Amino acid sequence: MSTVTAPIPPASGTVKRPKLAWRNGHTVQETSDSPPAAPPPQATTTDEETFTVSSGKGKSPDVEPGVYVLVITDVRRETGPNPFEPGSERTSYIFHLAIADAVEEGEFLWFAGTSLKSKRLTDILAALKLSIATSFTKTQVVGRKCQGNVILSDKGYTRLSQVFPAA
Repeated sequence: MSTVTAPIPPASGTVKRPKLAWRNGHTVQETSDSPPAAPPPQATTTDEETFTVSSGKGKSPDVEPGVYVLVITDVRRETGPNPFEPGSERTSYIFHLAIADAVEEGEFLWFAGTSLKSKRLTDILAALKLSIATSFTKTQVVGRKCQGNVILSDKGYTRLSQVFPAA
C-alpha cells in the first residue's frame, strides 16, 4: 500500500504574481529599485472649517410610487466627457418631466442618447406619440403629456423608471 502526499503550498505572501495593467491584460514590469508611487496629496482642512449638511431634497417630486400623468416642461442638449471613451465627448438629450397637476413639486430628468439605438430616446418619443423621425423641435415636445412609472430608489428617493403614452 502506498501513500500519496499532496504538495505543500508555499507560505502565504511568498508567491509573487505578475501585475496586470488595466484593460489590456499586459503585465507591468516592476523593478525593485524603483520607489513605490507616492499617494496623491490630500486636501488639508483646518479645525475651524465648516461643513454644511443639506436636507437632501432634490428636484424630483416627493410623491408616492405609482403611475402619473407627466408633462414635458423642457428639453435640452448637453455635451460632456464620454465616460466610455476617455478623451472624447458625447451628447445627450435631457427631458424635464413634471407631474401634470403638480408642476411646482419639481421635475424628473430623463437622460437619453441622440440616436435611434438609444432605448430611452425611442421610449420617450413613443410615449409622446411622436413618429420616430430624424429630428424634432423643442416646440414639438414641450407641453406634451405622457405617463410615467415612479418608483423609489434603493436610497428612498423617487425616480422615474419608465415612460409610456398617456391614456
